[in-house]
Amino acid sequence: MAAFADFLARQMDLPVLDMTGLNGFYDLTLDWVPEPRQSGENRAGGAVETDIPKGPALPAALQEQLGLKPETRKAPLEIPIVDHAERAPAEN
Repeated sequence: MAAFADFLARQMDLPVLDMTGLNGFYDLTLDWVPEPRQSGENRAGGAVETDIPKGPALPAALQEQLGLKPETRKAPLEIPIVDHAERAPAEN
């Protein structure tokens, strides 16, 4: 489930913590439609229309198909911070 949480984090572009308490490996099948990107404008200044596929969004698919309910919570996360960097001298 930790690997599945990592997959979900990449798909949702948010940190996802595995709080299921489930151990082991599972064979999961999940069908969802990625949320469309915000439409841009074409060169003529008009909005670009795209075909939007029909189907459940990822959070709804998780709950309907797998019985997993994603929740928004505050939790401590480790974030690396670079406070100083120096350029190494290069030889001529």
